[in-house]
Amino acid sequence: MEAMKKAAVCAVCALSPRKYKCPACESPYCSVECYKVHKGSSNCTPKPNTAAVTSAGSPLDRRHDKAVDNNTYDGADEDSDQVPPTRLRLLDESAALRALLDNPHLRSLLVEIDSAQDKATAMRLAMQEPLFVEFADRCLSVVAPADGERED
Repeated sequence: MEAMKKAAVCAVCALSPRKYKCPACESPYCSVECYKVHKGSSNCTPKPNTAAVTSAGSPLDRRHDKAVDNNTYDGADEDSDQVPPTRLRLLDESAALRALLDNPHLRSLLVEIDSAQDKATAMRLAMQEPLFVEFADRCLSVVAPADGERED
């Protein structure tokens, strides 16, 4: 119980609820200020499977650092694949998406992707399934509707 409570708060200030994870070590933090303190400390040790990527400064890390430095972490800029949290919350409100998620085959596909070692390959395989393509299209239409497209 104590471990769950500890994981739910910022690893830097230990006061506020965590909102983000460090892209290198996945340590939870709550704000730009706490991220900067964490990044400048010796506590940021990359996880073994990400050490090679983060030590070279991956594009994701640079984009994350740039967003934090510019105080734009919560918003997506033009060049970013990041979806703002306000748009992501719309996924939870989509009746059509909920109906799709009632399908056990789709749920098993999602579990397979999530647990796969090579997620890119798992995604490519899933995109061969019409049901998964429908799910992905529905997600995209909710978070980034095309002009004239109505969200549900």
